[in-house]
Amino acid sequence: MKNNIVIIGTGNIGKRHLQAVGNLKPASGIVCYDNIEESLNSVHTFCKANGIDTNALEIRKDYKGALEAITPDSIVVIATTAKGRKDILFDVLAKRPKAVIAEKPLCQSDEEYNQILAASKTNNVPVYVNFPRHVFEFYKGIKEEIRDAKHKTFISVFPDGMSVIGIHILELMTWLLDVKEYRVLFSRATKKFETKRPGYYDCFGEILLSLDGGNTGYIKTSDGENVFTNKIITETKEFDVFEFSNKMTVSDRSNIEIRDIQVLYVSQITDKIISSILSGGEVDLPTIEGAYTAHRILFDFMKANSLEGINIT
Repeated sequence: MKNNIVIIGTGNIGKRHLQAVGNLKPASGIVCYDNIEESLNSVHTFCKANGIDTNALEIRKDYKGALEAITPDSIVVIATTAKGRKDILFDVLAKRPKAVIAEKPLCQSDEEYNQILAASKTNNVPVYVNFPRHVFEFYKGIKEEIRDAKHKTFISVFPDGMSVIGIHILELMTWLLDVKEYRVLFSRATKKFETKRPGYYDCFGEILLSLDGGNTGYIKTSDGENVFTNKIITETKEFDVFEFSNKMTVSDRSNIEIRDIQVLYVSQITDKIISSILSGGEVDLPTIEGAYTAHRILFDFMKANSLEGINIT
């Protein structure tokens, strides 16, 4: 049986996955599906503009047909919105593909997340969540450098919503600091707003966390910030990451070092992740089990600020 790649959702992020997949040469091709006809119809134009070979590409305009393309050797990329993703995951997992790569936030509630966890386990299908910072070499380096630190503090300030960008940062924090347990010390939502996608909402706010009893996390997001900074502090070093500038400073008691960093895009990552899955190698993306703590923090924030039920991402 031959491998194929099925992409469900061909909006902006789905097309970037497709761009990366175009670097591969899957034996039985690429299948794309979206329930929005305009998005699906623009796939060939996107491929032409980005030099993607469409000979191996198949467009399926009905959902049932997309599911029928899934075999036990398929890699399925789910790039739809969080609303309804649980049901899509249920349908896809029932087909028992080799693996699934899903966008984030994975879903819109803790209850949905646990249902997806159970379905993944029942069908014995690994689900990876697309948190690309796991692939960035400089973050891997930071994680290694702070591994044995006794006290760690993570601080992030960024100009966007708590679910759209915040889930990335929450997951980065829980991964870098290897967070097992957390306690919310303070959380505040300052403003709910409609995103660029009509009918979807997010919020600005801040959250302070006690992590594993001895570490600290603080995340602030608002529409008034104009600098995106991730700061990691230990008893001996401080790392200040400026992703938009592709720079990082590393300082200790006697020195400040400026390092160049490389921030990768989805179009540069997904093909490598799929290659690792197919070869049985180490996959850099977290599984849904590994990404659960970050989602729990987001859902706790939403609940504490009476934002349960808002249509995120």
